[in-house]
Amino acid sequence: MIRFSNLYLPSRLFVIVALDGLMMAASVFLSLHGLPMPRMVLASLSAAAVFVACFYIFDLYDLDATRKTWDLLRRSLRALAIGLLLLIPLWTSLLVTRPSYRILEMNLILFLAVLCVYRTATEWLHNWIFPGEKLLLVGSDPSIHLLAEALKEHLSLPLKLSAIVPERATDRNGEQSFAMCEDITKVPDVTRTFHPNRVAIAGILDPKTMLADELLDLRRQGVHIHDASSLYATITGRIPVALLDIRRLVFGKGLAPSRASSVVHHAFGCIFSVFALVLTAPAMLLIALCIKLDSRGPVFYKQERVGLNGKHFWVYKFRSMRQDAEAASGPTWTTNADSRITRVGKILRTLRLDELPQFFNILRGEMSLVGPRPERPHFVSMLKDQIPFYHLRHSIRPGITGWAQVSAGYGATVEESQIKLEYDLFYLLNRSLLLDALIVVKTMKIMLCGKGAR
Repeated sequence: MIRFSNLYLPSRLFVIVALDGLMMAASVFLSLHGLPMPRMVLASLSAAAVFVACFYIFDLYDLDATRKTWDLLRRSLRALAIGLLLLIPLWTSLLVTRPSYRILEMNLILFLAVLCVYRTATEWLHNWIFPGEKLLLVGSDPSIHLLAEALKEHLSLPLKLSAIVPERATDRNGEQSFAMCEDITKVPDVTRTFHPNRVAIAGILDPKTMLADELLDLRRQGVHIHDASSLYATITGRIPVALLDIRRLVFGKGLAPSRASSVVHHAFGCIFSVFALVLTAPAMLLIALCIKLDSRGPVFYKQERVGLNGKHFWVYKFRSMRQDAEAASGPTWTTNADSRITRVGKILRTLRLDELPQFFNILRGEMSLVGPRPERPHFVSMLKDQIPFYHLRHSIRPGITGWAQVSAGYGATVEESQIKLEYDLFYLLNRSLLLDALIVVKTMKIMLCGKGAR
């Protein structure tokens, strides 16, 4: 496994990306035989970049979503079709001489077959040669159950749950599909039986029963010792409110980032905003015209939101609803097939283009490019009373996009808002430019696919 911004990713993922790019470049290179070498190389590299990007958009690098050959084939066909449609105009202007599309089609079909075979073979060989790291869970904290469930959902990670050692024998659950040992006093026997590569400890256990010497011996032998809730966060990218360690918040830097860090993040957001406004200016003019032609009312819409340290500010958006959308109902969450949304507004929301004016909020210092999504004061007052630690999301500037936006759903209920808060807490405690870059890439993918829009 590779640790990326405190997230565990399967190391073979990077090998698969490299192999996909090399095979695609080779397929195109062979299809362009006879053209000048510089053009062949340029066309091959552009094809590799475009197709790898399409593979990412269609979740071909989500190893949990492509475990079945049929899912892999279906997603691959879509990615190749879209990639080819994007490349043909580029090649027409780049190559001058038309390539042999018949040979190219044959090579792409061959690539598709090889892709399905080698992905399936790679998964089988990886599981045979590297059977995974054995994980032993110790304790009876709720994080144990959450961690066990998370491992079932993230099968691509090489972590295999071997056994659970509860604090007391009465904590055993006979319905589990893995070994449940008697109690914590049996840790030495369990480690000698299962030979774990990693041990995750849950809760604050009594040092007298925790067998500290045994755990220290395991650590000296190269066994990784984890806190169960921290391991859960590293696997899932979220920190459940029920498992939140107050000490981590008090002693950590997430709630009080350094001035230098804040300046760097804001400067990055401002530079990005200037480029984005320049590049999208023609599109924004077209959007404004479509809004005026589609429905009565202003082009822009401003709404009060809660920002840094609970300070209120006005967020700007392209109007996507009727002018009198909340005249009768008052503040309400958007629902699926919401009748208040206009025809143009539906398109804008699907592609997230209604958010473009918020780049001006970034330049005004009210928002960042990446951060917790700003919520309306009405909902903040309600959610603060029902969700513990909800106010912590106001510790940094809110963002146009964020870790919760690319990892969770819309958030139109208290339960969904709590899930989004748990992703926001992970971002607060692991904030970095590397994680911001990952969020921006995921945001672009969501915009292209129109996922989760309302």
